[in-house]
Amino acid sequence: LVAQRYTAPVKTPPAQSARFRTMKADVAGKKTRLAAHAPAAAESKASQDAAVAPPDDKEAQGKAANAEKMNAAEPGEFDKKAFIDAVNKAIDAQAPKNLDEADKFAKSGKADQVKAEVDGKVTDGRETSAKDIDTATKAPPDTAAAKDKDVTPLTPDAAPGNPGAPSATDAVPEKQPAAVTDFSEGPAENDQAMADAEVTEEQLAKGNEPEFDEALSAKKTSEADAAKAPAKGKAAQDQQLTTAKQNAAASGAQAMAGLTATRATAGKEVDGGKSDTKSKDEKKRAEVTAKLQKVYDGTKKDVEDTLSGLDKKVDSAFTSGEKAARDAFTADHKSRMKKYKDKRYSGLLGKGRWVKDKFAGLPKAANDLYQESRKLYVAKMQTVISSVA
Repeated sequence: LVAQRYTAPVKTPPAQSARFRTMKADVAGKKTRLAAHAPAAAESKASQDAAVAPPDDKEAQGKAANAEKMNAAEPGEFDKKAFIDAVNKAIDAQAPKNLDEADKFAKSGKADQVKAEVDGKVTDGRETSAKDIDTATKAPPDTAAAKDKDVTPLTPDAAPGNPGAPSATDAVPEKQPAAVTDFSEGPAENDQAMADAEVTEEQLAKGNEPEFDEALSAKKTSEADAAKAPAKGKAAQDQQLTTAKQNAAASGAQAMAGLTATRATAGKEVDGGKSDTKSKDEKKRAEVTAKLQKVYDGTKKDVEDTLSGLDKKVDSAFTSGEKAARDAFTADHKSRMKKYKDKRYSGLLGKGRWVKDKFAGLPKAANDLYQESRKLYVAKMQTVISSVA
C-alpha cells in the first residue's frame, strides 16, 4: 500500500498577510487619534489668556500714564524782569519824602516793607515754576486709556473616546486551503496501484492468505480514515481560529481601554498643568502691578518731598539773600546820609540849615544818595534771584 500523503499547511509570514497589515494600520490609526492633543505653545498661550489681571491693574496702568506725564513736565521759567520791576516799584513806594525820612530810613522799617512786597513775587514765581510738575504729581491715576485684560476661560481637555478594539478576524490567520485537509490522495493511489497490478479487492478477499487479508484491511482502514480526516481537521482548525479570535478580541479591547484611560489621565494632568501656569501668570502679574504701584507711589512722594524741600530751600535762600541785600542797602544809605549831613550841616550854620531843610522836601542830592543805595539793593537782589530761580 502507498503511504498516506497530504498537502503541507500554508504558513504566510505576518508581514505578508493582507489582513494582518490591515489590523496593524487600524491599531496605528487608533493610537494616533488617542494621542492627538493641542501643541504645547497653544496650551501655554491658553493658560496666559485665561489669567485674570489683579484688581488694581487699571489703576496701575493709570499711574504708569501719570508717571510719563510727570517725566514730561518741565519747570516754568521764573520771570526775572517782572521781579526786578516789582523790586524797583517797592523801593520807589518806600522812598523818603524829605530829609527827616531819609535820615531815619534805616530804622523806619520801610526797607522791611520792601521785603514784604517782593516776597509775594517770589512765592508767585515759585508756584508758577512748579505748577506743571505739581499738577502732574497730584493728578489722580489717568485710567482713561487703561485697558481691561481679555480673559478666555480654560477649556477642559476633551479626551477622545475609546476607538474600539481592532478587528479580531484580521488578527488571526486565514483558514488553510481545502487541499490541506484533503486526504483522498492516498486511497486513490492505492486503487491505482492495485489496478496497475491487476488486483482487485475481491481477489484479495478470496485469496485466503493472511497477507492479503491484512492488505485489504489496511486499505479499508486508510479509506475510512481519509474520509473522516477532513471533517476532523476542519473542526480542529475552526476551534483554534475561534479561540484565537476570542483571545485577540479580548486583548485588543483591553489594550484600547488601557490606551484610552492613559490618554484621559494625561489630559487631566495637562489641565492641572494649565491651571498651575494660569495661577503663576496671575501671581506674576500681581507682583508686577504691585511693583509698579510701589515705584509710582515712591516716585510721587519723592517729587512731593523735593518740591516741598525746594520751597523751604528757596524760602531760606531768598530770605537770607534778601536780608543781606537789605542790610547792605540800609547800611549803604545810612553811610551816605551821614557823609552828606556831616558835609552840609556841620558848623554853626549847619544846624540852622538842617532845621530849614528837614521838612522842606527831599533835596536832589539826598535823593541821588537814595538812588545809589537802591542800585546796590537791586544789583544784589538780581544775584539772589538768579541763584534761586
